[in-house]
Amino acid sequence: MDALSPYGVSEDEFIEKALKYKCEEAFSIIRMTLVVTTQRIQGESYNRKSPNCIAEQSTRYVNLSRKGGVQICRPHWEEQAKWYQLWASHFGYWVAEKVYKFLIFTGLKPEDARGNLTFNTYTICGYTYTLSEWKHILDMRLRNKTGIAHPDASIVAKQISRIINERMRQYIPSFEI
Repeated sequence: MDALSPYGVSEDEFIEKALKYKCEEAFSIIRMTLVVTTQRIQGESYNRKSPNCIAEQSTRYVNLSRKGGVQICRPHWEEQAKWYQLWASHFGYWVAEKVYKFLIFTGLKPEDARGNLTFNTYTICGYTYTLSEWKHILDMRLRNKTGIAHPDASIVAKQISRIINERMRQYIPSFEI
């Protein structure tokens, strides 16, 4: 075996060894990748606070007209909205999509036409963080430690927290991120 050969251990093996040696501090360096579908504006919000590199679907190179149209992630407030707020919002989405598609039809590249898309257009982001980095992000977006988080950011944070806690509670029943 060469001295510079990579050494790999699965997440399960790592956790089992940390538990065996009663070294729960080791859990803070476990890296988890989560893929989130959210609004463009929330993707930007999470990306801005990111301690790491992230991967986000680009509206520059993805022609949303060819992917079944512009898809909208509905904001949190729609459940309690008045009919005229919903009408105005949905009309805005409809207009934005029509303008986007028209500009592409007339020869404008998707990377230029995207400027007319609403912030509620969906995006897909992949985030890889250690558990301690996830805790910091959840402190900001779920526990409001740096100010009140936007309700849509909190919805994403609740889902992330649930997924991480379910995974880690397989090993540590009292785990809470």
